[in-house]
Amino acid sequence: MPTVLVLVAGVGIGALSGLVGVGGGVLMVPLMVLGLRMRIKVAVSTSLVVALATGIVGAAGYFTTGFDRLSELLPLIVGSVVGAWAGVRLRDPLPDGAIRIGFAGFMAMVALRILGDAASIL
Repeated sequence: MPTVLVLVAGVGIGALSGLVGVGGGVLMVPLMVLGLRMRIKVAVSTSLVVALATGIVGAAGYFTTGFDRLSELLPLIVGSVVGAWAGVRLRDPLPDGAIRIGFAGFMAMVALRILGDAASIL
């Protein structure tokens, strides 16, 4: 995949992430696996590093516009850090195929939930 196309995809993913808080791993992992031919474990790890950088920039933007509820989010932040650590420990021994199937299943469930919500079905 050409570098320019990867850059354009990154801009789109970053914009989506900043607008609606989604896009990081959901869009980056498939791009890296299918477009850049990365192994799934490398793509997931790379996605987390990129999400960290995107999150810092997004959070800075929210704080400069007056976001002042960080203390309410501390349990979520701590829980997410602990969960990420546990997830990495669980991921390492799993074969790539199992992670691919799990990721695909998760994306399918999220897509169905969003579609159902948008159509007022679920």
